[in-house]
Amino acid sequence: MILGLALASVLALTSCDEASKLAGEVEGTWTGQTAHMQLGKGHKHDGNKHSDKQPGTPADEMSCTPTITFTRDQGTKGGTFTIKADYTMTQGVVLTDTVLNTPVKATVAGTVAAQGTWNAKDDDEIDVVFDASKTVTTVDPATLALQYGALTDASAASLETLKSRIASNIESQVKPAIEKQIGMVHEFDDIKVVGNTMTMEIGKTRLSFTK
Repeated sequence: MILGLALASVLALTSCDEASKLAGEVEGTWTGQTAHMQLGKGHKHDGNKHSDKQPGTPADEMSCTPTITFTRDQGTKGGTFTIKADYTMTQGVVLTDTVLNTPVKATVAGTVAAQGTWNAKDDDEIDVVFDASKTVTTVDPATLALQYGALTDASAASLETLKSRIASNIESQVKPAIEKQIGMVHEFDDIKVVGNTMTMEIGKTRLSFTK
């Protein structure tokens, strides 16, 4: 029993040392390469004839270029962090109460900024808690571009007639999707720091950063 307690103590100390080492390695500001991800499994029709979502559309797609800053509280294995990113998102939409009843993909760009607290758990994992009240997402309707989501005989000119209508509510579609995704993240995993390079998994997406 004494041997078992001693072994447990050694393992605990080792884990603590590894977590402290990781906390020191990640501290600072890191610039990420552009990463691509899918958000959710697609949208289901809600029965509303005015819905701007296409029944069974593919999952939303997003690319983003993040910058993350880890600020470490002195003498601890964690602290606060901020993430800022430029993003481009593509969503499947349709306007079911128009003559055109063809799936349409809308692509729009914007920025997102989020903050929270972090704590190194072991040698390659950090627990994070996002502060939802400090998540700020912007959407630039001027960047909106449309394309058909399936083969169709409909003309490109038909898309232009829909552009202003989709632009008017694209923000209400994009912001909740991004903020929901952020709220689902509770850890940064499989972190590897080699010199001025860091890789990690956030959700199911692998990201690479340089310092």
